[in-house]
Amino acid sequence: MQNPWQRHMETQPVGRLVLSDEAISLAELQSSAFYDDVLRPQNVAHNGMMVLAARNNFRAAFNMCRRARRGTFDSDELRLLEWLSPHLCQSVTLGFRIDGYLAMQQAAFNVLDRLADGVVVLDRKGRVLFANAAAHRMAEEGVLRLHQSIGTHSPAHSQRLSELIRVALEGAAGGSMSVPCQLDGRLLTILVSSIRGKNLGRLSDAGVKDAAVLLFVVDPANRRSLPLGQIMDAYGLTHAEARVALAVSSGITIQETAQSLNLSPNTIKTHLPRRICAASSPRRRPVARPSSPRYSR
Repeated sequence: MQNPWQRHMETQPVGRLVLSDEAISLAELQSSAFYDDVLRPQNVAHNGMMVLAARNNFRAAFNMCRRARRGTFDSDELRLLEWLSPHLCQSVTLGFRIDGYLAMQQAAFNVLDRLADGVVVLDRKGRVLFANAAAHRMAEEGVLRLHQSIGTHSPAHSQRLSELIRVALEGAAGGSMSVPCQLDGRLLTILVSSIRGKNLGRLSDAGVKDAAVLLFVVDPANRRSLPLGQIMDAYGLTHAEARVALAVSSGITIQETAQSLNLSPNTIKTHLPRRICAASSPRRRPVARPSSPRYSR
């Protein structure tokens, strides 16, 4: 069974109002299987149609169907539909863009869940809003407590962490501390940073409201790397930029990064401020360490 209306609209430009009688006469339509099986049960005989978007093999269309007894559209109704045309097209385009942004944001959170480092987002009251898979594993190992507030298995370390969080909530740069793993005693590093500017909007758009503090829990013994393709897709980086991002995320110096990637230090410096640090993850904000040449998460 063929839909003659749809077949006709496949060749029409975006935004043009097309009446069904232009595609096929009512008499010819009523003799088709499409009319018998689809239109007649709904008592539909006329249609005002418009292509709202066309991308490759995908087309989105608007249809306003009418019963036979009402007849075709009059001049006032046609003017109204033509006046609505640009607004309908714009709304569909906006919908596509919003879907694309949401997909990119979800990809970014998927990347966070694949990181070897723990990532925790806190609200303005220090409560846990988000914790990635690595952070939950660290909680199972006894490194962290992830209930409403965050802490460690040690009261002394928990007090130190609370102080760093308090400082970050007040808008300062935050800081870092070490905490031993309860299972084997290995030291992990916790980096605490306030969230500001564009990163607040990004997290809010992704459904994480009132984000105020970001924590990274780094296990030097577990430096599993992410596939470059995931970094490129999630943050819009080129292949070269993604390689630099992964290299500097391990905390090595610019010189060491350049040597490991067979690039010049100037190339690394160019990538860092212009693209990688401006990408959509707050993970790329370096913790303030004036005396250290190393880039941290």
